[in-house]
Amino acid sequence: MRIPFPERIPIQYVVTFAAVLIVVQQLEGTDLLFSVCAFGFIVLSGVGFNIAGGFSRVSGGYIFFYSTLTAIVAWVAKAALGEAADSNLTVPNLTALVYLGTSFSLALSVLVSKKLTAKKPWLGTMLTEENMEASAVGCAVVGFSICLALTVLPHNSGDSLSALSQLNQWSALAIVIGVIYEIKRSGGKRSVNAIVLMGGVTVFIFVGLLPFTKQGLFLPFFCYLVAAVSMGYRFSSRQVLGWALTIFLMMYYLVPYSQLGRAMRPEEGEYSTETLLTNIHDSWSVLSDPVGTRDAYLIEMASARAKGAVGYFDEDEGLFERLQMLKIDDGLIRISSEGVNPYGFLPFLAEFTNLVPHFLWPDKPDVRFGNLYAHELGMLGRNDFTTGISLSPGSQAFHVWGWLGVFLLEPAIFIFVFWFFDSLCGDTRASPWGLLAIAVFAHLAPEGMLNGALGSVFHVGVGLTIGALFCSYIMPLLGVLMIGPQKNQRLQAALARSRQRALVGGSKPQVL
Repeated sequence: MRIPFPERIPIQYVVTFAAVLIVVQQLEGTDLLFSVCAFGFIVLSGVGFNIAGGFSRVSGGYIFFYSTLTAIVAWVAKAALGEAADSNLTVPNLTALVYLGTSFSLALSVLVSKKLTAKKPWLGTMLTEENMEASAVGCAVVGFSICLALTVLPHNSGDSLSALSQLNQWSALAIVIGVIYEIKRSGGKRSVNAIVLMGGVTVFIFVGLLPFTKQGLFLPFFCYLVAAVSMGYRFSSRQVLGWALTIFLMMYYLVPYSQLGRAMRPEEGEYSTETLLTNIHDSWSVLSDPVGTRDAYLIEMASARAKGAVGYFDEDEGLFERLQMLKIDDGLIRISSEGVNPYGFLPFLAEFTNLVPHFLWPDKPDVRFGNLYAHELGMLGRNDFTTGISLSPGSQAFHVWGWLGVFLLEPAIFIFVFWFFDSLCGDTRASPWGLLAIAVFAHLAPEGMLNGALGSVFHVGVGLTIGALFCSYIMPLLGVLMIGPQKNQRLQAALARSRQRALVGGSKPQVL
């Protein structure tokens, strides 16, 4: 089967889906205003996705993951469970109105940015088929080397080695380029090779398991999926079942692993051999007993509910609680409506100070707004300055500037972000750069806040630019040294034969 990589979703399908959902919500006792806002949110999100060009543009990927992972998946789950969509929220109608306003701002932003976007992408198609394998090998080796150095070598938070980690997208690029290369080389018969496995294992272990981060655990799968789907790869039934089982087991066991492991992470500061050994010990102690870890996680969740910590669903639904932002956004929107906003526009100003690395500005203030917002909501102890929360862009915009934040600040930032990434990457099917950006936004769009979207221009955009330049000019040289020039020539000949077969078969090979 082929998973669609749509440029647009027929609007009649979107309207029909939203209408059916609204009827179910009304039958389950949801307030009419909330349901009307949900209907508008879904339709406007579909309109914005179509205007962007769907997954063929980074902006379309951002809108898709924002809309589905903040609310739509949760609303469908609520409907299936027979729960009112506005239950367990303190200001449900206001929250729904903020979400509706954000979907309007996203659609407006992509409409404007599309008129401003460069016709020829800045990164273009610098990566050619002939140097793809060598480039992927170079990315995999460099990514592994940087991750290993960050794990083994002593360093301080904010020094030059730590700053290097902010731009380390090499392993993720190795996955994306490796998948595209293997599909092209095999004529669509295979999608995984040693390069993809090396990049995936590197991210999974060094970015996911050891730091206990869900983003690192799932990023390899997102990178693989967007690359394979963009190439129109046909998955076998066995592959679909295998991937579904893998994702289920990760959700079932590794999400609790990540949640419990956060408390074991050392505070940012000096990283030494002792820190590494402690981290490995803690990781293994939790990972070696997956059943016990899940049981401990369920006990912790039950204890939190007993103390009054209610989620969006009536009972803890595990996965679905993590595929929505409604509950946490509702809390911030509530205190915003009460006039609580001590930080104003500071989060956005801080994104510009973050451009200067700590090793160039040793006394740069380390402000974590996810932590500050958690304190505003009364979720943390007075002395907890490390734990943070995730919020969607809309709730932060409303918190910062009320309705002006939703209808002025959000469009201003989103127009800039969409213009930048669509101009930088162009058609995501023509080069790997946009695919990697979409994989990153699968996590960042729903829970990276509005200042995170702004910061992505610098952190993700600069990383992509450096990655594109190195992948096109430096990594192929390194890759040829690793695989040998003779094998590289044979692989280029195989690619040429694959292109010839595609032309004989009457299909036009994709440009890359």
